[in-house]
Amino acid sequence: METRDEGTGAKVGEVFRQVLRLDPVGAGSDLRLGGHPSWDSVAHIDLVLALERAFGIAFSTVEIPDLDSFDRIVSAVGRKLAARAAP
Repeated sequence: METRDEGTGAKVGEVFRQVLRLDPVGAGSDLRLGGHPSWDSVAHIDLVLALERAFGIAFSTVEIPDLDSFDRIVSAVGRKLAARAAP
């Protein structure tokens, strides 16, 4: 059975693959801003916007600079989704 974190990670990975045009194995936990030729500052904004659309969430301008790795993004998206689901 898939957990919420695995599902979130898979969906974040799909957004990464679409925005950064990575091959299917290219979006992994070791991926970092500036660590891949296609993930530059402009692509970073595209990635954040695509994540907001895909998950129905919004990141503040204060949060965006901290979204500098795949793992941090998965965690941040998970927190946003959990906060939205909380009563």
